[in-house]
Amino acid sequence: KTTNLMTVFEIMPYNQQFRSFAGICAGLSLSDINWHEQITATVPNDARKTGDVLIEKAYYPVFKVYTGTELMFDKSRYNSLSAGLIIELSYTFIYRKTGVFSSIAKQFDNPPDFFYNDILICPSYVSFTMALSFEFTTLIIR
Repeated sequence: KTTNLMTVFEIMPYNQQFRSFAGICAGLSLSDINWHEQITATVPNDARKTGDVLIEKAYYPVFKVYTGTELMFDKSRYNSLSAGLIIELSYTFIYRKTGVFSSIAKQFDNPPDFFYNDILICPSYVSFTMALSFEFTTLIIR
């Protein structure tokens, strides 16, 4: 499991019916890795063991950049509800580096060298988001 907590800096250069925006984020990623194996061996004296391979809860830095647009639907000045469509593209990078294979290296006769190295786990992803937005406003006439 990964939970990201980020601080956002966003700019919206055009605040009209069609709103473009861009932003950058930085923060912490709470990483919760639970790797448990159940081994059923047909080989006598198999060195592989059933059990927990890696249980890790740690914080790592996370960064995100994004851009998008909000397309507001036509509305009357006197409506108290307006809606729009948000389209956003983002890239997120988590610097999550851990020795995920070091605990199982002893179960192999000649484990590869990378078993003893820290590796990046799911370090980044690209997201494309489409969402509906609703704004509730009240017009006060004096």
